[in-house]
Amino acid sequence: INPFVIDDVHIQKGVYSPSYENRIGGILDIRLSEDPASSLHGAIGSTMTEAHGELSIPIITKKLRLQLSGRHSIANLIHDNPTLESYGRKLFRSTELFDEKEEDENLDESDTGINYSDITAKLMYRPNDQFYFSSSFLRTENNFEHAFNFGIEEPAGRDNLYTYSLIWTNLLSYKWNDRSITSLRANLSKYNSLYDFNFNESSGSTSSILRSNANDISDLQIKWTHQFLWKDFDFEGGYTFDFKDLSYSISEESRFEEDLTGGDDQVGNFHHLYLNSRWHHGDWLFEIGGRGTFWDEDQSFIFSPRFNISRSLTPDLNIKFSGGLFNQYIRQLEQFNESSLNLENQLWVLATEDLMTAQKLGIGLIYQKKGWLIDIDTYYQFADRVPVLTSGQSSELEINSMGNLNSIGLELLIKRRWQQWHSALSYHLSEVTFNIPEFIDEQFPGNNDQRHNLTWINYFKYKSWSIGAQYQFRSGLPFTEIDELTYVEEDEEDYYEVKVDGLNDQRLGHYHRLDLYIGFQKLLANQMQFDAQLSLLNILNFQNTTSRSYVLSESATGSDPEIFEVEKLQLGRTPQVLFRLSF
Repeated sequence: INPFVIDDVHIQKGVYSPSYENRIGGILDIRLSEDPASSLHGAIGSTMTEAHGELSIPIITKKLRLQLSGRHSIANLIHDNPTLESYGRKLFRSTELFDEKEEDENLDESDTGINYSDITAKLMYRPNDQFYFSSSFLRTENNFEHAFNFGIEEPAGRDNLYTYSLIWTNLLSYKWNDRSITSLRANLSKYNSLYDFNFNESSGSTSSILRSNANDISDLQIKWTHQFLWKDFDFEGGYTFDFKDLSYSISEESRFEEDLTGGDDQVGNFHHLYLNSRWHHGDWLFEIGGRGTFWDEDQSFIFSPRFNISRSLTPDLNIKFSGGLFNQYIRQLEQFNESSLNLENQLWVLATEDLMTAQKLGIGLIYQKKGWLIDIDTYYQFADRVPVLTSGQSSELEINSMGNLNSIGLELLIKRRWQQWHSALSYHLSEVTFNIPEFIDEQFPGNNDQRHNLTWINYFKYKSWSIGAQYQFRSGLPFTEIDELTYVEEDEEDYYEVKVDGLNDQRLGHYHRLDLYIGFQKLLANQMQFDAQLSLLNILNFQNTTSRSYVLSESATGSDPEIFEVEKLQLGRTPQVLFRLSF
């Protein structure tokens, strides 16, 4: 998403308003400007990996405005681009088969393609203080491709990821008076993704692995809402019609492992009603609401209540409580196949029988005084009916198991502002466990079970200069290690079955990263402004492994296959440069 046209970002985590669509996780609400009254302005710039531009045109002064923006990657046009090389390694090492002895010169960077583009457009019309209309459009396209070859006796292959997104939103609102606002919104979105992985033997024999995943989602929403404000009482309610059309397919052919196929086409019509109220009473603030959903195809109705309550203990200290039930109709598949060990499958499906649900509870404290902010949150979340993609005796993949997820944690945020210096320290302690009763007896760590996560950010501004530094520490994520291979003989196909001692029972090393930033801003003639920025990400070049899995390949002896580790590394030392001219 083009960051230069974003006006505001709202992060909703924990227990959030029922006005948002059903989700058991959090919400990232990204918004463009809603102000049609601003004057003509625009900008052009480049980060050496992309070129961008935006233009805001007042068509009718203070009433009608058109905002346009675009961005396109240019990294492949610049020879020996260090930023491209670093991002290329991050994106593709998850599928390349690296060995400790391999050096970078064996990798042909000319076969790396990182291409992306996005276009946004927004028309805003406000003829008076009562009426407002806007129409927004977003289109993004990403195409990542890479071919690799590590020598005559080493594996070679090609992988390609393509994604496409389209969003069109229309908003009409009318302000009856200072206390009452009605709005009507229509959203249309499309998402497509296709991933292909072709892994061959350099000796010229047949392909060892052919893998393809595809996912298509269409979503149409029509939403009516009304807000009513009265002294210490706020009320909001509405109705949403939601049509979803999803399809996915999975195909994997392997010389040594069982071939797998699967997929489905799914359609859903949903009707949502929601109510939310806020009431101030003395030192108390009560927010109580709920969301009800009727699913046409399933002929089922689900109600999701929730609450947020806070109380001022002192003028500087507040205590807060929250809780609620959440449901989700579109969700990601978790794939725990004994043969493939693919624990990070990014495919979305629609609930067909069992609706994914979550229970959330939280308690926290907020302290604010003399430039200090201290925010402490503790939470518990239990998610049930998480779909799991497994394969049984046949080669067909099916959603034939349901798992549950437990998450408990503590979040701490400390912020302090001086005149030119801002500093923020955040720490997250958590435990995430997964349980699939039909698949494995005991619980095991979830894929995102990262116990410790610490970030320290510092920012200093003096006249036209700004300097920043950020340090991150995270404990290692879990992964599954191969225990043994078993040769299976069947009438139609012989294959090797991967045996593991336990799911996610091993841990990767800790994650460290230090980023430095320096920026310069200068006001030029004719109200033009020049911005320059240099960032050095991971300046100490920590080698951070964020995932590890395994694939089987031809061995030198021609007997049992050889096991290759597949590691994903986060960014090494990476420079970033920004030049931008705005008016």
